[in-house]
Amino acid sequence: MRRLLKIDLVSFEIPGITTEKSNDFALTGDQLRAKIEELHAKGLHPYYLTVTIGTTNTCAIDDFESIAQVAKDYPDIWIHCDAAYAGAALVLPEYHHLAQHMSLKRRDLTDALSITPAYLRNQFSDSGLVTDYRDWQIPLGRRFRSLKIWFVIRTWGVEGLHQHIRSHLRLGQIFTDLVRSRSDLFTILVQPRFALTVLAVNPRRKQHHQSGGDENIHGTGTDPRPYELQHLPLGAEEPSSQEIEQANEITKEVYTAIDARKDFFLTASVVGDTYAIRVVSANPLAAEKYVREVFGQLVEEAEKAFQRRGM
Repeated sequence: MRRLLKIDLVSFEIPGITTEKSNDFALTGDQLRAKIEELHAKGLHPYYLTVTIGTTNTCAIDDFESIAQVAKDYPDIWIHCDAAYAGAALVLPEYHHLAQHMSLKRRDLTDALSITPAYLRNQFSDSGLVTDYRDWQIPLGRRFRSLKIWFVIRTWGVEGLHQHIRSHLRLGQIFTDLVRSRSDLFTILVQPRFALTVLAVNPRRKQHHQSGGDENIHGTGTDPRPYELQHLPLGAEEPSSQEIEQANEITKEVYTAIDARKDFFLTASVVGDTYAIRVVSANPLAAEKYVREVFGQLVEEAEKAFQRRGM
């Protein structure tokens, strides 16, 4: 997984920073500092960094605390946080901590929307002494995207948004628990977040022990280890390259079979060297019955794939 780090336009280089499975593909301050120093040693001057709350592939969350410490030493680097998907969860109080290291001042928002020409600038507006409401409406022909936000808030209300997003998170947790209950078939590749579960079919079928009710509720399934101890390689012990290739082949086969039915919309990706299936329950029409149905199809197709291979 890589984060975008742009540098001097004259060089036309866009180096990335490689993140690691060991910390869920989150970018850390140490990695950022090392890359900046590497670029400086080459005579290059980075000026822009993209961090993220919820990468597309895995919903990784970068280590903002350590990145903020590095940013103090390099104030000329503009840092943009990409939160196009998971950022909606910031409306929930329990996720406010993710934004504590970011600038969320009202002036920053209005400045981003403003295209105030030089002849309208004055000391009172620039100092923030007065609020220029022209920057809160359709300014000089620019599309006012905040109007969309206003309509959403007026339609749902704050409490309605809380309930809506939490319901999707709950569905995501239900699906995660179901996957963990069949660790003989599946492995969760990264920590599930924001209603996203990223999974792969095991390279070989493990023994399935039926779990009790309490165990299923807590999502431990047949493997009591937390997901972070179920690292790639996918099995309990180090698999060969042939086994990893076989796991990728089976996972792709399972994904293709379900995708061909067009009953559910899943997406596939590659996490590290592993072909993965992404299941997201953040949809206005999502319901628990559909979450359980898609899990049933995953189990059905995985078992068929193993049977075809005599496993």
